Amino acid sequence: MNNAAKLWLPVPCPGEIESAIKRIFEAWLAEWLAEVPDISVARRSRVELRSLHWEGQGLARAGLSQEAQAILGLSVIGGGGAIDQADDRAILQHIGVALCADFAGFLDQLTGSSDRKPNKAGPPASERTEFFLLTSSMGWGIAIEVDVATITQIRRRAAGSGHPSQLGTRTASYAAQSVPIGCHLGHASLTAKDIASLGVGDLIVLDRRTDEPLPITIDGIIPVNGSAQIMRDDNGTRVTLTERINLIRKAG
Repeated sequence: MNNAAKLWLPVPCPGEIESAIKRIFEAWLAEWLAEVPDISVARRSRVELRSLHWEGQGLARAGLSQEAQAILGLSVIGGGGAIDQADDRAILQHIGVALCADFAGFLDQLTGSSDRKPNKAGPPASERTEFFLLTSSMGWGIAIEVDVATITQIRRRAAGSGHPSQLGTRTASYAAQSVPIGCHLGHASLTAKDIASLGVGDLIVLDRRTDEPLPITIDGIIPVNGSAQIMRDDNGTRVTLTERINLIRKAG
């Protein structure tokens, strides 16, 4: 194995992907509804969802049933009750379809799926996964179909970054381990005589000012761009990161 930096993402925990998709759906709903309802996410088979109307590109699509189209349309315009008139239902379904397309575009934009050009048939069936997002209190749900790369981007976004985690041959071994992290306050050089004469309450002057960034050490190694500022409160001393710690082992 060479020392080049590699893209790395651990095997997903149970429910991790569903939870990440739920947060994306909640963010989209917050743009359209005054109150975001409770949402559950479950995987579905392609056969179960084949009757839905689908919108979006081949890499990330969203699907709604005709009934869900009308309910979603009604929810967005702020109405309630039964939809009795055929003309009203047709208008609400049209709104629902437009919103379905908007969610597919929202998903594309967040995950960068639209930057990858799918063929007309979309990704192979073996590379697609379907999820159903149900709003239990409002009585409608929306399905999504995404490819493997889009799921990876969803997970990365949920982890706090839209960019891939990069771990090299050394740091990849830390993935399943507890790694000691420390904060380096500074150095001082004293003679043996001075050390022997130190007493309780004596001060040792370090070579670093208290208002300077303090290097963070990981397993005794100081990352090039890891720094911190020290803060104190009633719970003890805490360190707040001022830069993203880069765990890249460069080729060399």
